[in-house]
Amino acid sequence: MLITIGCSVVTLVDNGSQAAGPNMNTRVAGHLGSRGADFGTTPGGTVPPIDVIHSVTVPDVFAAVAWYRDVFGLELAVEPRTLCSDPVERPPGLDSRFREGRISCLLSGNGVSLELFQFVDTPTGPEPPEDRPVAYDRRGPWHLCFTCPDVAALTAAAVEHGGRLLTPPKRLFSDRPHVLSYVADPWGTMIELMSHAPADVFARWPSDGAFPLAPRPAAVRTAPPQSE
Repeated sequence: MLITIGCSVVTLVDNGSQAAGPNMNTRVAGHLGSRGADFGTTPGGTVPPIDVIHSVTVPDVFAAVAWYRDVFGLELAVEPRTLCSDPVERPPGLDSRFREGRISCLLSGNGVSLELFQFVDTPTGPEPPEDRPVAYDRRGPWHLCFTCPDVAALTAAAVEHGGRLLTPPKRLFSDRPHVLSYVADPWGTMIELMSHAPADVFARWPSDGAFPLAPRPAAVRTAPPQSE
């Protein structure tokens, strides 16, 4: 199974349907065509590998470890540990408001890690409202993505373990077996479940004419205009 986070992606690596084909660079460059050059993409160029760590904040790290382990089969790499506000030991990126927290780490079959954080003081924020379970308009990453061979089965497992169904499994293309769904974990983090690796999906999506290209903004001025 693959995990990716966005979106971030994690792959659960037992999916035979993700067998190697043309590499991501070739497939995506071919799909973008000349548009790739606008974004500095070199068709046929090399994209460097990235080791990914995804970090998610939850109100109960022990319950979250159990949920992600039971639903996705992730392996516990670091048992829940207490984080303190000591200036030397305090995790980088946390400011002076931080007093205490907890962290644990899980691993997927292909080595992608999922860190789970619980903030005790200051505490993790409130539960999202029932009518708006996903804060997709908030800046920053807004969902995880797991690739798996059986989207329907994994969707059902997530819901059976207390997750929330957002989008039932659906076909991405009428002529291909690609399937996706969306669920939320019991604490409101949105999770996309996808049957094929992102490189395979984005080599075919969107279909011609499905979505128009976004209008480009005017060039951003990097220096003040010269006075006449």
